[in-house]
Amino acid sequence: MSLERLPLPILTELPAGYTVWSEARAVAAIADEYVAPLTALGVTASKEGDVQCSDLHGRQALYEYHMGARSVVVRRFNHGGLFRWATGKRFRDPARPFRELIVSEALRAAGFLTPKVVGARARLASGGGWYLELLTERVENVDDLGVVLERARRGELRFAERRGVTRALARLLARLHSFGLAHADLQPRNLLVPTEGLADDTLRLWVIDLDRSKLRESLSEEQRLSNMRRLFRSVERRSRNALAKADAETTGFIGRTDYARFLRSYQKACGAHDWRADWRAIQTAHARRSLAHRVGQALERRFSDATERLGVEHESR
Repeated sequence: MSLERLPLPILTELPAGYTVWSEARAVAAIADEYVAPLTALGVTASKEGDVQCSDLHGRQALYEYHMGARSVVVRRFNHGGLFRWATGKRFRDPARPFRELIVSEALRAAGFLTPKVVGARARLASGGGWYLELLTERVENVDDLGVVLERARRGELRFAERRGVTRALARLLARLHSFGLAHADLQPRNLLVPTEGLADDTLRLWVIDLDRSKLRESLSEEQRLSNMRRLFRSVERRSRNALAKADAETTGFIGRTDYARFLRSYQKACGAHDWRADWRAIQTAHARRSLAHRVGQALERRFSDATERLGVEHESR
């Protein structure tokens, strides 16, 4: 199989300012200002060039290209969801990183804080499927929201800082929903908080990892609530895991007052929703679905560290 046999119509939808690199078994779209620096590092559509391990961590290891004062983060796509332990790193759809590029640049054009996409790449794997990657500018002086939640749990945030982060998160989510985007993996790790100015009314959060997120003209009530439920589920799981430790650090975690403050701020930013009704709907759906998610998490813990997994391609990359 080659790109000639499998054209990528998505490439015609790329925003201005990107150069397409195309080879028989690989394709990439690179931001024009990064074409020369990445070429100097030996990067092509099919070759990684001089890439290094990053000190950042996502669900999987991250990598970086260093170009003087600039750093570019490389995220290699890995399957998520209930059975990601069984599906490996190969994907059927080579267009995924290019769709993420398009969504990300649309958000940036609308004034959202999200890292500039430096490049998207799809490489054909031997035996079928594609290895996918997204390259983004590194954002400095931020922590992910999960780190900030842990600080709140330990009582390290002042009340004004805790309130400021909660309100900033609500404003961001309300604006994303009004823009027609329900983040496909809305969880604390994919939201970045500046390390300074947490109590400021002007605090703004970054949103990252937009894989599978779609822009729509508007969100339905179910899409909006489902997205909020996803975030609640992730935060609730963190809280449950912390309480399970039963140690001295379990005080000060996110509580009902924080949730109410978040939902009131979300309602104020949207101007069209009853925050109490939203809370009841989120709690009801969460209680109904939590057992299935816990079963999935148990399966993942049991199998995710296996050295031999279905769909894993054992070859030098």
